[in-house]
Amino acid sequence: MGRGNENGSEHTINGRRFPMEVQLVAFNTDLYPNFTAASKSPHGIAILTVLVDFGAQTNQELTKLTIATASINYKDQRVQMADFEPWRLLPFTRDIITYEGSLTSPGCHETVTWIILNQPIFITREHFDEWAHLYLSMEGAEKVPVAPNFRKIQETNNRLVRTNIQHKMSYNCNVSVNKIHYRVNHLSPTAQKQQQHSSRRHSNPFVN
Repeated sequence: MGRGNENGSEHTINGRRFPMEVQLVAFNTDLYPNFTAASKSPHGIAILTVLVDFGAQTNQELTKLTIATASINYKDQRVQMADFEPWRLLPFTRDIITYEGSLTSPGCHETVTWIILNQPIFITREHFDEWAHLYLSMEGAEKVPVAPNFRKIQETNNRLVRTNIQHKMSYNCNVSVNKIHYRVNHLSPTAQKQQQHSSRRHSNPFVN
């Protein structure tokens, strides 16, 4: 996430960075016994990414998270949330972008299947500013803010980025047609004689 007027999503859409990004992290329990093992192994992690934009009203579950941050300003503090429903953080869309990549925190292991939802959820400016009161430091120590805590945009490095988004086609587009022309080479006198001889031997009896 960002801080102040700085946007802090780790993914961009058409070059645009959003104020926040929620990452729902899961590990492959079919192959690995715990998150630590999965994070260092092929096909170990899946991260569902929800982009967050400014709006008139904060998403219901994001509001609960924002309120909870007031109880965990410093490192190692915890708060229990009994009525939190993560699925309500998801926007109403089936459109996704996905690619095979890495964790964005050290050691950045190449073990993650990223799934980015194509529509954002929303947060008010007031609620966004409350996230600025989270610190990486222990209570009583010098305050080190959590935000901004996003990784710089990385090169794709020939990764395949896939999507199920259906692009609208214009029926007025210019269609490029490749016109290919072939030219017959003239046969040499020797080749002509061979062709005539072959024609006599393999002539079609049904053609006059």
